[in-house]
Amino acid sequence: MPYELESDLERELQGEWEEEAEWERSPGCVQDIPKLDPIKPKGLTLGRIQCPTRNTAFPILSRVVASAVKMLDTTIGELTRARDAACRGEFMVGPTDVARCWLKYRLGVCIDDTSTWTKSAFRKVESEPISVAEVIRRLVRPRNLIASNWITYVCVENDPRRCSPTTNAFVVVRDDAGVPLRTPDRIHLCPPFWSDRHAEYREQTIIHELVHMTHYAGQGEDRRVGVSIGSPECLAQFVVASNGKRLDPGQSTRCGFTRQCGLVSKECRGLMRTGGTVHGGTKTPGTLPDWKP
Repeated sequence: MPYELESDLERELQGEWEEEAEWERSPGCVQDIPKLDPIKPKGLTLGRIQCPTRNTAFPILSRVVASAVKMLDTTIGELTRARDAACRGEFMVGPTDVARCWLKYRLGVCIDDTSTWTKSAFRKVESEPISVAEVIRRLVRPRNLIASNWITYVCVENDPRRCSPTTNAFVVVRDDAGVPLRTPDRIHLCPPFWSDRHAEYREQTIIHELVHMTHYAGQGEDRRVGVSIGSPECLAQFVVASNGKRLDPGQSTRCGFTRQCGLVSKECRGLMRTGGTVHGGTKTPGTLPDWKP
C-alpha cells in the first residue's frame, strides 16, 4: 500500500503545527514529537459508552482501554529510549528484535541508517525515508486520544451494511464528500467485537480504529493488504507484536512485508506459530542479525 503524506488540513485539524505544540526534545536531534498527555485519573467513564443492551460493556471496555493505553506506552517508550540514545550518539539498547523486524520489513523504516533514528517526525515529500520519530508521532496521537477519555463507544447491534459477520468495529472519519471530520470521536462496535473468541484481540481492534481517527485513513484501506505506516492494521499489529501479544488470526494477513529497506530476512519473514496460534514474533528468536545502525 503506498504511503500517503498527511495533508495540511489533516495536520491543522490535529493541532500539529510546531509553533502550537509542546515537543519532547533530545540533545543532538531535530524533534517534533508531541508529549504523552496525562492519563485521565478515572479512566473510561460510563457516560462514554452507548451500549444499552450490553450490561457488561463498561467493565469490558474499561479493561480494554486501560490495556490499550499501556500497550501503546510500552511501544512508544521502547522506541523513544532507543532513539534518545541514538540522538546522544550512544549505544542503543533496544528496541527488541521483534520490534526491529516489524519496523524494517513491515513498516518500511530503514533502521540500519543512523539518520532514520535522528531525523524529525515530518517529511516534506513522500520520497523521503520514514523516520523512527514519525512512527513515534503516529503512535502518540492515538495514544493521547484514547487516554483522554474523549472517545464515545457505540454498540451497533443491527446494521448489516456496516457490521458484517467479520466486522469488529468501524469509525467514520470523513463526510460524504470525503472531507475529514473535525471531531471524529466515536468508535462503533459490532457484535463480533463482544464474542469470547475475540476477547484477546480487542485492544488490537481499538488501536486499529484509533489510527483511522487520528490519521483520517479511509475504510477502503482495510480491504487490501497493507504495508508501511499508512496502514492502520500494520500500526496496530506492530503495537501488539512489540508487546509480545498474539495477533488476531482474522487480521494477521492484512499487513504484508515490504522491500523498501531491502530483501526480507528469513529470520524476520515468518510469524511464530505454536499449536496453530499466530504470534507477532519471528520463527527463530535469538538468531537475528546484529542491529547496529
